[in-house]
Amino acid sequence: MIFHPTSFHPTIFHPNEASMARWPQNLWTTVFTYTSIFVGFPLLAFLLWWWVRQGS
Repeated sequence: MIFHPTSFHPTIFHPNEASMARWPQNLWTTVFTYTSIFVGFPLLAFLLWWWVRQGS
């Protein structure tokens, strides 16, 4: 976490306060995220590999 002097607040260090954002409990965000990671990224990597191979 990055602290800036003008945004310092003493409750930042409270032990019961969550330090990370929570995952939205929403089916759409879960499907979108997993599709992006496990389908979109490999597809993009394959297309970039194919594009580079076409230039050689």
